[in-house]
Amino acid sequence: MTVARTLLPMSMLVVLIGSSILRAEEDAVFRIQEESILDKEGGILTEYLRNGSAVLSAGPCSATPIPGVKYPKLISKSPLYGQVVFRSSVPALSTPSAARSFCFVVYSTDVTSEKHDVLYFDANGDRDLTNDDKVDVAEKPPTGLAQFGGIGGAASIFNSVELKGAAAEAATERFLPWMSRQNSRQSYLIFMSTVVRKGNIQLGPRTYEVLLGSRFQGSSARVMLRPADSPRPTVFKNVMLNRLQQMDSEFFTLSVDAAGRQLTVSPYAGEFGELTIKADDEAPEKLGLAARLYAKNGSSLSAGDFYAEPFQPQHRVPTGDYRANLMVDYGNTRVSLSTKGYDIPIRGDQPFQFEFADKPIVTFTTPKAGQVFRPGSQIRFKSMLRDPTTNMLVRGLYDTTSSTRQRTARNADGQTVSYPVYTSLVPTVVITDAAGKQIASGKMPFG
Repeated sequence: MTVARTLLPMSMLVVLIGSSILRAEEDAVFRIQEESILDKEGGILTEYLRNGSAVLSAGPCSATPIPGVKYPKLISKSPLYGQVVFRSSVPALSTPSAARSFCFVVYSTDVTSEKHDVLYFDANGDRDLTNDDKVDVAEKPPTGLAQFGGIGGAASIFNSVELKGAAAEAATERFLPWMSRQNSRQSYLIFMSTVVRKGNIQLGPRTYEVLLGSRFQGSSARVMLRPADSPRPTVFKNVMLNRLQQMDSEFFTLSVDAAGRQLTVSPYAGEFGELTIKADDEAPEKLGLAARLYAKNGSSLSAGDFYAEPFQPQHRVPTGDYRANLMVDYGNTRVSLSTKGYDIPIRGDQPFQFEFADKPIVTFTTPKAGQVFRPGSQIRFKSMLRDPTTNMLVRGLYDTTSSTRQRTARNADGQTVSYPVYTSLVPTVVITDAAGKQIASGKMPFG
């Protein structure tokens, strides 16, 4: 069988032109301060949990002791044993020995009651609870917890426990434990981080508020940023630490000291390339692109804004190897494209160009090559449209003169913006046999 190919209605180049622009700004250090979240209620506490600044970790409880753990002498008719695992990016857990789970036991001092009022928690991680302090039920439990299921009734809210870092300068993390009874047979001891760190930093001409949770060390550590003049005070952007990042036109790396007391902003000091689109013939009225670039180390950068029109034809990008999602406007046609791997090398001394002058080709994912069917069988076809030169996948074609509806999204400033959903151009796929006879045809939508 052969497949008729669809022609993209454009002829253009996307060029990455190297440059040697260097940034020489010095690092800037900003103080950040701890703030307890135990007095937060309603939406603010929920937002902290949603964006990851506050962390919940659950340890399932059992009536059976954990082998190899040394427990204190218990006088109780119904002690419950368990262990909880915190992510290793918590500063106090950054050493290999602390990567193990932390054991605990809860019990009731009243042998006639099933309400647990004492907790022993293995804060030093040595699997010996006899050298850990007893933790009592809080006399005045923090407000703002009633919204979480399983806390009411006979559940117990304990005083906070601490995890101290192995290094003298490492931050001490505090967690609030409470019993959560899911049903008559299963209970959990929930641990909620109780401290966030807040401050202000300067990126270029703009001030940003910083919100930092307990997880600010390790490969997946993140910080929340929000423009100080944002109209939405609880909406933050999630930014990875120790990775090249971008806010507005500023490129930078953020890092936090082990104690969680200061945040360092390191401006990007490397070379830039130039991401440019241009026509190889007479330029149409609309010519531009927007892209999201992803580096191997986890950095995520923007070239333009998917929600802001018109797209600009030229963007400055730090050098590196990227995979990308792109939106390209050429005249009245918009094309959605993506790379499969890190196929975009941006260098400071040589151009890298995409050329879309060739016809795209159709690659079938279903059925597989060589698959045999009996006469009369029903065959389901799935295919991909890709550019033969760059091997980029064409994920969508749109007519920008016609929109079906408006959608809303939240931009980097937390503002709600509206953007059009353009009419999709659906390719027609024609299937022929070896003799060239058409045996099937039909629309094959993207997606």
